[in-house]
Amino acid sequence: LAARFDDLQPLLLLFLQRLQRIAVTQVAQGVQHVMSKHMHAHCVVELRRTNRLLSQDKMEAATSPSNQVFQSSEHWLVSRTRVRPTLPRLSVVVPETEICLAFLLEDLAREGVAGTKQQHLSGSPAQGIKKHTGQGGWLEDGGLAARPRPQPVFAFLPLRSYGLRFVLQADWVVPSSREAVDADAPWNQALLAHLPAAFLRAFEVFKALPPPSAAAAASGASSNSFFWLNRWLAHMPLDGEAQGFFAALPRAIAARLRAAPIIPTQSGAWVKPTEALVLALPPSSPPTFASEAGAWPTSAPAAAGAVGTAGAILSGPVAQLLSEGGAAALQSTLGLHLAHPGLSCLRGSPALRSTLGCAE
Repeated sequence: LAARFDDLQPLLLLFLQRLQRIAVTQVAQGVQHVMSKHMHAHCVVELRRTNRLLSQDKMEAATSPSNQVFQSSEHWLVSRTRVRPTLPRLSVVVPETEICLAFLLEDLAREGVAGTKQQHLSGSPAQGIKKHTGQGGWLEDGGLAARPRPQPVFAFLPLRSYGLRFVLQADWVVPSSREAVDADAPWNQALLAHLPAAFLRAFEVFKALPPPSAAAAASGASSNSFFWLNRWLAHMPLDGEAQGFFAALPRAIAARLRAAPIIPTQSGAWVKPTEALVLALPPSSPPTFASEAGAWPTSAPAAAGAVGTAGAILSGPVAQLLSEGGAAALQSTLGLHLAHPGLSCLRGSPALRSTLGCAE
C-alpha cells in the first residue's frame, strides 16, 4: 500500500477544481509526501511534490529546510476552450462543456538536504524516499529535439496515454473500468471534432506568455520572441503518433493549422504554413530545446538555435533571399513568404514542415 501511495503523481491535481493539496504520511518510514497545486498568471499552473522528514517528537512534518528531503516542480500551460454540444451526453442535455489542453513548460527538481544529511537518510527510517522527477520531461527525438513525453488523456482523472504530447482533458464518456475513452459514444465523437480548434486556441495562449526573463536579458527580446511558439510547435502531434480513438487527430489538427496564420515571417507579418518558405537547418545543426528551456518564468538560459543559428547560414544566395528585394521577388513569383529564422523547431524538423505543408 505504501508503494502505491508513493506512485501518486501531482498531475492528478491538474483538473480537480476543489482539491488543491494531497498529503500522505507514512508513519513507519517517517516521511510525509505532499503534492500541491498553485495557480499563476497567464494560465500557468504549478504542480509541486515535496518529501519531508517527520519530526522525531511529533508525527507532523518538520518545517526546517534541513528536513526537506526532495522537491520537484512542474509548470503547465492550461488552455481552455468552451464548446456548446449539439447532442446530449448519455441522454442528458449539457448546454456547455470545456475542453482543456495542458502543455508542459518545464520541470525542475532539486535536492533539499545537504549531502551529509542524505547519507544519514539512506540508513534512517526514511530510506524509502524516492526522488520524483515528475510526470513530464522532454526527450530527444531527431529533428524535433527535446519534445515532451507522451501524456495521458484525462476525464478529470487520468485514463491512459494515446500518444499525444500534451494532456487532454474533457468530460469523456468512459466505461466502468475507466481505462479508455468510449470510441463508440456519439458524445465523444462530437468532442473529438472540437480538438483541432482547441489546439489552435492554445497558440494564442502561448503567444500571450511573457518571454523568459533570463533568456531575454542574455540574447535580446527580438531573438527570444518566438521562444514559446517553438514550444507550442514541439507539442504538435505528427502523423502516426496518436493511437486508438485519437489516431486521426494529428491530420485533423494539421488541416486546421494550415488554414491559420501561425507562421511569423522575416518581414513581421503572420502567414499560413502553406504560404511560408522555411530555411531548413543543416543536418549538423539541429535545434536543441535543451538549450532553450528554462524555469517559468524567470530562469531560462539563452535561446541558442534561434537567431544565432540562423546567422550561421545567412550567406551567399540565402543572404540575397533575405534581402528586401529577394523577399519581394519570392512573394511575387511563388506567392511565398520567408519564415522567420527564429523558428528553430520548424527549421529543424522535416516531419513538422511536411505536416504543416511548408515549402523549404
